[in-house]
Amino acid sequence: MEKNFNVDDIKKLYSAFISLCDYIEYDISCNNCPLWETMCGADDRTSVDEFCKALARIRSIADIPDNPRPTAYKFHDCSENNLHIRVNAFKLWAKLNYPEITEENDNGEWCCCHAYDEMISSVLNFIKNNSVKKATKQVIDDLLYAIARDNEGSCIMIELEKYNEWFSLLCRQSLKTNYTNAKWQFAEHLSNYKGNDNLQELIYDFLVVEDEYTQRLALKSLAYIYPEQAEQYAITFWERKKFEAGTFEDEYQKIMVLHVLYQIHSPKLNDYLELAEQSNYKYLKINAQEIRKNIQKT
Repeated sequence: MEKNFNVDDIKKLYSAFISLCDYIEYDISCNNCPLWETMCGADDRTSVDEFCKALARIRSIADIPDNPRPTAYKFHDCSENNLHIRVNAFKLWAKLNYPEITEENDNGEWCCCHAYDEMISSVLNFIKNNSVKKATKQVIDDLLYAIARDNEGSCIMIELEKYNEWFSLLCRQSLKTNYTNAKWQFAEHLSNYKGNDNLQELIYDFLVVEDEYTQRLALKSLAYIYPEQAEQYAITFWERKKFEAGTFEDEYQKIMVLHVLYQIHSPKLNDYLELAEQSNYKYLKINAQEIRKNIQKT
C-alpha cells in the first residue's frame, strides 16, 4: 500500500533527531557514541551502516541537502532545552562507560569524549548569552553538574569569573548541593570575584564544608580575601586534629597552613616550619624546605 509522506514533518523529525545525536552519517564516531555496545554492537557495524543508509534515504525523500546539519538545527543553540539535552547526553555516556564514578572519586581525568565537549560548549554558550533571570531550578542543576565534571581544567569556572551575577548565583547554590567538585572550585576562585555584593563572606561557609579539599582551598582563598583572619584559621587547621594522624588529609592540610602563613607574612611561620621539619610527613618537610629557600631569597 502506498504511503504518503508529509515532507515538512519529515524535515522536522530529521532536524530534531540530529539535535539529539551527533553520531550520524559521515560524521559518525562510534567510539564516542553513548549507544555504542548497547544498541549497535561493538563487533558488528551492520546496524550502524544500515542506520546511516536509512538517514540518507530520508534526506532523499525530503530533499534535504547532503551531509551538512539542517538549518533548523543550531549548533550554538543557547536555550535551556539545548543545555539540558547536552548535559543529559553526557550523563548517559558517563553511565554507560564509567558507572563506577561518583562525586567522591571523580578526578576529572575520565571525561574525554565528544559528549563532554558538547556539554561544556553548551554551558559556555548559555552563560554568555543569557542573564541570571533565565536560571530555573533545572538550569542551575545542569550548570553545577557540568562545573563539577569540569574539575580538571576548570574552563567553566574561569569563564564564570567574567560574569559576576552568574558566579554569585551558582556559588551560593553550590553550597546547597552535593556537587563537591563544584564547591571546591568556587572556594578556590572566590578570591577572584569582582562583584559588589557580600559573596566573598561565603568563604567561611566553604571552610566548614565536609570535604577536606574544599576546606583546604577555602583556607588558601581566605589568605587573599581576609588576610587578617587567615592566621587564626590556619593555626586552628593545624591543631584541630580533625583528620587522623598519618593520613594524607592531615598532611596536606598542614602543607596548606604553611603556605598560608607564608603568604600573609605571619610572625608564627617559623614555629610551624620547625614543627613541619620535625614531623614524619615527607611532603610536609619538602614544602617547609621550599618555603625556607624562598624566605632566604627575599
